[in-house]
Amino acid sequence: MNSIGLFRNCVCRFVLAVLCLVAGVGAVQAQGTIGGPPTGGAVGACCLPSGNCVVMTSAQCTQFGGTYSGDATTCVGTTCVAAPTGACCTPNGACVVTTQSRCAQHGGNYQGDGVTCARSSCAPLPRGACCMPQGHCFIASQTQCTSVGGTYQGDSVTCAASACPIPPRGACCLPSGHCFVTTASRCQTVSGAYQGDNTTCTAAGCPQPVRGACCLPQGVCNVMTPAQCSQFGGAYQGDNSMCSLTLCPAPVTGACCSPQGGCSVTTPSSCQQHGGTYQGDGTVCSAIGCPPAAVGACCLPNGCAVMSAAQCQQGGGSYMGNGSTCLSALCPQPAVGACCLPSGGCTLTDARHCAQLNGTYNGVGSNCGALGGTTPCPQPQTGACCLPTGACVITQQAHCTQVGGTYNGNGSTCGSVTSPACSQPSTGACCLPSGGCIVATQSHCTQVGGTYNGNNTTCGSILSPACPPPTTGACCLPSGACTLTSQSQCTQSGGVYRGDGTSCATGAGALVCPPPATGACCLPSGGCSTTTQSQCTQIGGTYNGNGSSCGTAIGTPACPPPAVGACCRPNQFCAVMTAALCTQGGGTYQGNGTTCGPATCP
Repeated sequence: MNSIGLFRNCVCRFVLAVLCLVAGVGAVQAQGTIGGPPTGGAVGACCLPSGNCVVMTSAQCTQFGGTYSGDATTCVGTTCVAAPTGACCTPNGACVVTTQSRCAQHGGNYQGDGVTCARSSCAPLPRGACCMPQGHCFIASQTQCTSVGGTYQGDSVTCAASACPIPPRGACCLPSGHCFVTTASRCQTVSGAYQGDNTTCTAAGCPQPVRGACCLPQGVCNVMTPAQCSQFGGAYQGDNSMCSLTLCPAPVTGACCSPQGGCSVTTPSSCQQHGGTYQGDGTVCSAIGCPPAAVGACCLPNGCAVMSAAQCQQGGGSYMGNGSTCLSALCPQPAVGACCLPSGGCTLTDARHCAQLNGTYNGVGSNCGALGGTTPCPQPQTGACCLPTGACVITQQAHCTQVGGTYNGNGSTCGSVTSPACSQPSTGACCLPSGGCIVATQSHCTQVGGTYNGNNTTCGSILSPACPPPTTGACCLPSGACTLTSQSQCTQSGGVYRGDGTSCATGAGALVCPPPATGACCLPSGGCSTTTQSQCTQIGGTYNGNGSSCGTAIGTPACPPPAVGACCRPNQFCAVMTAALCTQGGGTYQGNGTTCGPATCP
């Protein structure tokens, strides 16, 4: 994810966090017990910020932001007062209604008790250019820039006006013996040895580590370093040993009873990694009676489901005990209320979903009114909007501005055929860069890069055209090919124009376009390909410079292999892979160089 996408996601999570806290408070049943009798400790009355009272443990009460009245207290003898709420301006300029404590907890600016978002003017934090250590620049607030290790250039400063320094690069020798060109800081992060600024891999002469045959737990053999063999749980057969002369023992397997109640045949180490119980070498599932998984009702934020206690905890729910069902659990239902949409419509939903729709939440228990009756949501003002083409539409002022129109005022109409509200724009002949001619407005002619001949002018005829034919010449494209085109079209294609009247003809003395410069491109997968710099950038690779190569031997590749580590998948399965693959599969990456052990994935 790039840096800008990261900040947008952080802002969204902030607003959703505040809304979810408000919704979660109202979701608890008044004068009741959360999800049936709590387990694991003494219980008592808990006054929630919404003013409701429920019986729960002290820890659960704190989790919901409530005030615990003491062990063995009941809601019958407890009077709860709802905490006042008001508008809260978030750091990104958005507004949500919540309590003062919740607003401060998430870095917001509380506007006062009873103040609505409609009465608040929340201004976003000032933003400016942020220079990253790699030389990249993006627009962010000072806090956001500092949090990712950037250097803030000042409020309202643009990236175009900032000269972000580009760090020098040089050869980096990795412990594996591979070499690639990068910065000194990046070389250090991958445990490499930086060879100095502007050095090349050709001149670096990185030392090559010893390798040998490694018998992996699966019974297969691979040639690798002793450290790599140990990382994958293998048995190293000695320096310079070969797999062709090595006989690796087949892995011992047996039946494994998983915590979820299933059975599979696997190795003892794999069974232990997944929290299973190994039944012995050579055992089979058909002869083993694995006990069923202990499951029960789990009260989730959006309802109830039957699952194991571990699965319930992962989903952020409250486990009601082994053997419990959703019928007996009495999980609290999500609190809903009226949500006023930007279009003026109204829908019943919770605070979190209302925020996702960019709506205004009217509070838990509010409604949208009777069908055909009045709505609690303000209706947007509309009027006539004169478009640049001369057409007229009825829309809101903001939308009219977005499409470049002129708003005639709230309540205005488009008139009639004989008396239209919008005047028709003047048109004339527009000479295009290609030599063609169209009749258009002056603004549209400018947008397409044409030359406007004046209002009411025409394109003429075939014998007497209004526009002269374009001047063309040879254009050398980035691919090395040659094409006959105009200078502007050549520039748009990234080519080099050779002059008016030049041609791409072949033969003695003819123009020859030089082939494009290429070099080694290190791919995100760890592979290497010879491409141009622009092609390398398009596929997300790292370009090693013009004239660089991918290496000629297996031991001296130009690109380092991708870093791998343990990845905990949602089903508690652990596998060694790259961070990108782990994220794509919804897993949690444990860090480069980590391995799958018994306690890696809880």
